[in-house]
Amino acid sequence: MQYLYTVMWLAAGLLLIFRYGRKEGKIFYAAGGFFLILAAWWGTAAVTGMDLFHGTWGWVLRIICAVFLIVLVPPFLKRYQQERSDAKQSSAAEMEDRKTQKDNQNTRKQN
Repeated sequence: MQYLYTVMWLAAGLLLIFRYGRKEGKIFYAAGGFFLILAAWWGTAAVTGMDLFHGTWGWVLRIICAVFLIVLVPPFLKRYQQERSDAKQSSAAEMEDRKTQKDNQNTRKQN
């Protein structure tokens, strides 16, 4: 089962780096790197049979995850809020354009 997790983390990391990192933003490179670290961690545990999820190694993994969460969450939240405000502004502008078009059509009909 650990091999499946290794492949899953590897696929997620590569997808984030090569697909989203180039198109969406640099933050996806860091997120992809995190998933590649998880892939290496699970792969090492699967291949060597070492217990990397308990004891000292478990705490190292928790610290790595905490650091990446602290680094990655604020930029994602900032990006999400920016996209949300952009969507509100564009929908408001579209509604104004539609209203103007309807007014123009009504004016033409009256003439």
